[in-house]
Amino acid sequence: MERSALYRPELADSFHSNWYDEAHFLQELPPTLRSEVAVHMKQDVLQRVELFRGADPSFCREVAGHLEWEVLTPGGFIFREGEEAGGMYFIVRGEVEALVGPELRGIRKMGPTDFFGEIALFTDGPRTASVRALEFAEVYRLSKVSIHRVAARYPDAVKPLKPKLDHDSPMPC
Repeated sequence: MERSALYRPELADSFHSNWYDEAHFLQELPPTLRSEVAVHMKQDVLQRVELFRGADPSFCREVAGHLEWEVLTPGGFIFREGEEAGGMYFIVRGEVEALVGPELRGIRKMGPTDFFGEIALFTDGPRTASVRALEFAEVYRLSKVSIHRVAARYPDAVKPLKPKLDHDSPMPC
């Protein structure tokens, strides 16, 4: 699977504190404090993404604790159509594009407040589209294991994802 996450010196000043803190700092905290700090660090995405607006605060804390920060490079594929799903993504900064078919026909551009990749997670099928970064972008990834764990604990909170699972939906991934 081709991945576009990377570490580059020119990005270090703007991204390093988020990357380092989430990878190392949070692990040193007691679980209760870790969840509160994770929510605070990720509150921008939790406030902007429709899925989280008005959601149970416990659901938001649980999700925040599982979000993994990634940096994407321009032109890099996050995943390709037909691949097994490993997670869903929430865009923090930048723009990505969903593409279908061997000709990679663009069907939707997405930016901050958008999320993608959930369809294959809930159907256990392959990815229905490819997604590539159009510019440097920051995303939070929620793994397949984590989303199923969260969905089992908060089934009502993930109901807004269900309409997107209709195969007639124009938003594949």
